[in-house]
Amino acid sequence: MQHLQPNTTLQGGKYRIERVLGQGGFGRVLIGLLLILLPVLVMAQASGGQIRRQTEKTSPRRNVVKISEPDGHLNGHGYVDLGLPSKTKWATCNVGANSPEDYGYYLAWGEAEQKNEYNYKETPLCGVAIDDISNNENYDAAKIKWGDGWSIPTKYQWDELIRFCKIRVTKKNGVNGVLLVGRNGKSVFFPSGGRKIDTLLQFEGDDGYYWSSNADYKYQGNSAYASDGFSTSHHTSITSGGIVFPEPESRGYGLNIRPVTK
Repeated sequence: MQHLQPNTTLQGGKYRIERVLGQGGFGRVLIGLLLILLPVLVMAQASGGQIRRQTEKTSPRRNVVKISEPDGHLNGHGYVDLGLPSKTKWATCNVGANSPEDYGYYLAWGEAEQKNEYNYKETPLCGVAIDDISNNENYDAAKIKWGDGWSIPTKYQWDELIRFCKIRVTKKNGVNGVLLVGRNGKSVFFPSGGRKIDTLLQFEGDDGYYWSSNADYKYQGNSAYASDGFSTSHHTSITSGGIVFPEPESRGYGLNIRPVTK
């Protein structure tokens, strides 16, 4: 399979691959620049060679984020209605967070408590054939921590959020992240809290990693962390360039969770 290299142009010179963002068992992720309408960023993943999502960057003068106030509360936790077709409401904070810019808990997939070390050997659901943990009273951390009515977002709900919202790179009280703005003008902030692998916190302030409730088997056999056919699950990455895209991740890693409700 041919990989896209830096300085490669796409669509007759409209896009140019700027640099390699990361490389690993799941393929290379590349940052591209939209040459006509800077500073819009575009991401291309070499494994598929597809442009995933365009993203806006806020100017330095717009560094102060205006986040929508909650439209309501459920079990003491606020949510915002972004006007999505499914009527899904997104929480204003991560599980374990006290404010939108707090990272909150780092949790392995299917677990509800933080721990000192994050890897597949210490994660009960690694190696278990389970497709979706949404609303599972044993494995859905959002439901366990916040109560009935809250759940970990499904892959469909993440895809819908990305499709129907504008993505703006910005900061909240000095914390890097992105603002997801719905077509109704309401917004939710997602901090870039990084992820935990073994005992290390990686990419804090650069990337945000958020679990979905769905397993992802696309890259089975290519992950150095998967000992069998059921050890990765779907998550959404928010990069320092503001690009939001889905990919599989080892279930043993510690990622953040942003709950949803109906």
